[in-house]
Amino acid sequence: MGIREEKIKNALACLLHDIGKFYQRTGRRIEDNYYESFMKKNSYRHAAYTAQFIDKYISKQFKELINLSARHHTEVSGDVKKADSFASGHDRRSEEEVDLLSEKEETENNYIISRMNSIFDIILEGYKNKKTYVNLSRLSNYDNSEKPNFSKLEDCKKEYDKLFEEFSYRVSELKYQSYEELYQLLYPLIKEYTCTIPSSTYNISIPTVSLFDHLKLTTAIGNCLKGNYDEKGKTLLIVEYDLSGIQKFIFQITEGTETKDKVSKSLRTRSLYLNMLCDFIACSILNEFDLTYDNILYSSGGKGQVLLTNTEDTKEKLKKLTNRIVKSIYKNHGTDLFFAFTSREISIDDLIKANFRDLMHYESESKEVLTSKKQRYNSLFKDDDFTFVEDKNTKPCILCSSTNDSNSDTCTLCRKLLKLNDDILAKSNQFVVEFSFNQTKKEDAISFNFDDLGTINYYKKFNGKINQGSYYYSINNSEIGEIKYYAQSNISGISFEEIGQKAVDEDYRGDVKVAIVKMDVDNLGYIFGKGFEQPTISKILTLSRNMDYFFSKKMVDLCNKTAKDNPIYIIYSGGDDLAAVMPAAYSLEFIDNLNKEFNQYVGHNKEIHLSSGIEIFNPKAPVRFAIKRAEESLSKAKDVEGKNSVGVLDCVLPNSKLSAINSEISKYSEALNNDKLSRTTIYNLYLSIKVCLEHKQPIEAFKRYIPKIAYSISRNVTGEWLNVLKNLFVRDNVTKEMLEDYKIIYSYALMTTRRKKSESR
Repeated sequence: MGIREEKIKNALACLLHDIGKFYQRTGRRIEDNYYESFMKKNSYRHAAYTAQFIDKYISKQFKELINLSARHHTEVSGDVKKADSFASGHDRRSEEEVDLLSEKEETENNYIISRMNSIFDIILEGYKNKKTYVNLSRLSNYDNSEKPNFSKLEDCKKEYDKLFEEFSYRVSELKYQSYEELYQLLYPLIKEYTCTIPSSTYNISIPTVSLFDHLKLTTAIGNCLKGNYDEKGKTLLIVEYDLSGIQKFIFQITEGTETKDKVSKSLRTRSLYLNMLCDFIACSILNEFDLTYDNILYSSGGKGQVLLTNTEDTKEKLKKLTNRIVKSIYKNHGTDLFFAFTSREISIDDLIKANFRDLMHYESESKEVLTSKKQRYNSLFKDDDFTFVEDKNTKPCILCSSTNDSNSDTCTLCRKLLKLNDDILAKSNQFVVEFSFNQTKKEDAISFNFDDLGTINYYKKFNGKINQGSYYYSINNSEIGEIKYYAQSNISGISFEEIGQKAVDEDYRGDVKVAIVKMDVDNLGYIFGKGFEQPTISKILTLSRNMDYFFSKKMVDLCNKTAKDNPIYIIYSGGDDLAAVMPAAYSLEFIDNLNKEFNQYVGHNKEIHLSSGIEIFNPKAPVRFAIKRAEESLSKAKDVEGKNSVGVLDCVLPNSKLSAINSEISKYSEALNNDKLSRTTIYNLYLSIKVCLEHKQPIEAFKRYIPKIAYSISRNVTGEWLNVLKNLFVRDNVTKEMLEDYKIIYSYALMTTRRKKSESR
């Protein structure tokens, strides 16, 4: 058995060490007295279930895992035992205390009835308001509710049993020949089925750490221990990477007649490409040290952290690897993209208590800058074989304007990205990405090569063959490797102009305009840094995964509900933010619906909310300019006290008013469509408000318009609307806030009711 295979075997032992907790909660019995030998006196019965699980559902030639994994409570020492103790925080309690807690938990049946609470319940004292329970389910169906589905013991056992039956069947059906293959296939199933199971419930008032997060952290620590470690010393090394140039790369699209049908395709695939590139970089670090997915603490939004063993050999290898990464990225992307790397020595206690979050953000002797944003290419200057001067064809790519590398109108990268969109993204919501580090050519894949660093291969579907030394990401499924949710648009093969056309109804009403919506979570840095009264790495990892899940999965589910009437093109969505294109008239309603969904998702925690920015534009206009203005609108929303707002049409609207504003838009739209109000009247009101709001003293300016407005209303409006409009505008006590509200209302009402000239009455 090689070194890599031995390491993966030990990683599997850590990953499976507490799987018996899942098995035990079904209420099923221990089938052989042999399994009870893995218990410690009257406690840790779940260890017997771990042994039984491996014996029943893992192939015979891998039975060595039973002793490695299930004996961690009865053995005196060992990496699995130590890693489990550290990951559980048991190093701060006596062994006798831990044993007693385990015995009480397993004899009082609370561990079967108790359900996980949402991680958002314990952020910024949110739990003082109410509790939110995570429903027991697969990760792909993750949801929460205000009370558990069941409260009776037998019903709770049945709920566990149903989930376990599906999980154990899928495990028993796996086909593998090595520990590496077993790990690649088992890891995603454990993640899929244990993310909603509480790791521990006894003497914990609000359990928020899942069994999966505990198993993952135990494995990450176990991968680093290697039998020799100093509990109080700087045993570990955190490596952090940060990608620069994301916005420029995604929106580096030349828009014109030749590229009109390719712009939307290119934006989507460029976003995915960067997403996968970051994971590729994280996996290249894993590959260098023969580690598993567990050691990626997080990877999202162009940033990530990887956990390594702190040795001089590790540091030397890391320097060489990061220099190779810089060189490879430069050769593929020039100065457009750059990865900055830093590392820091930490203790196990720093990791468990999440102290490293603060430690990574200030300079000290133990923090090392491996590649600096300020001196990006220093390492390349030292390479005698490297040159910054290249022979280039002067013909630019019609899509990205970069120097072309062939006789084609588009460069190699753009052609591959378009092929990726047409062959995979547009045809399937699920696919597999392989990060190959052995340079093996894959005929059935769309490949992006990074010289001696490795290759990213995209497959329409997993072919069943696991290549040794590769890392896999299952996109929107749990087939192999790491599970990654990618926010697919609810439309395929449609241009921005076609999206705008969807705003026009069967009576030819509606303006052919689109909107870019940018949205992100307010105060996220503060939430991660100061949100927990007692922060731990498990809580941080759970929070990070839950945030990403909302934007990459829950948000997409919401979009799909409106797919028929409101096509939404997702440029990117994940981590804690999104950018999407949709019919302009739907943008405020979309944000309101998404805010409500997010509010429910975070358990109505008032300290956690979103801000948004909207830019409405003609679909023929360059999208890169629109995205910049949407960012400016988002910045305005975040500049107001309390944030929790949306910036639109040079105004800022609190999220709390969105439902009322949307209701008013509907009322005015209905009145305009039924000829109870004329478009001319509403347009003149809109124009007057707009002009006044641009004045240094908008209220004084508006007062000068009141006589003109009063005359226009009296002359052109009848019925109930006459009094409505007079009461609104023919008075002295109008406010700027009210004028901004109606600027937005009238703009949207006019957009939804505009008629084409050939159809006007």
